[in-house]
Amino acid sequence: GYLVLSTCATGKVTKIDTSAALAIDGVKDVVTAADIPGNNSCGFVPGEETLFVPEGGDIMCMGQQIALVVATSYRVAKKAAAFVKVDVQGANSGAILTIDDAIKADSKLGGAALTSIGNKEEVKAALARSDQVLEGSTYIIGQHGFPMEK
Repeated sequence: GYLVLSTCATGKVTKIDTSAALAIDGVKDVVTAADIPGNNSCGFVPGEETLFVPEGGDIMCMGQQIALVVATSYRVAKKAAAFVKVDVQGANSGAILTIDDAIKADSKLGGAALTSIGNKEEVKAALARSDQVLEGSTYIIGQHGFPMEK
């Protein structure tokens, strides 16, 4: 199979047209949110992150999953994925593109409040006992994980 991913960071999916992809020889199916029985959810907090963005659903990040093309080979699936037409209203409107922008906007998933990195006072005390403390910033031009910002 091959995933169809969002090509914008934000927006509302208004239509997913899989007809051209389904017409390609070797394509068995194109799976979308409409094909998911039950809850279309894949995050730590049920309902917060969708497995596939549905029609009418909001895109939360670049590269978010919209559909999966199932075919007789990887090459056929990859070719067919390019034929899945996804209409997006308001593409990249209000997109947050840097960590600094995300912090400034206090942008996070609601479920983030349910997680903890530990007691902040214990962390401060451990740093105070340390012989050396390094401070600064590092910026990475990309990531391989799912961003937790909206």
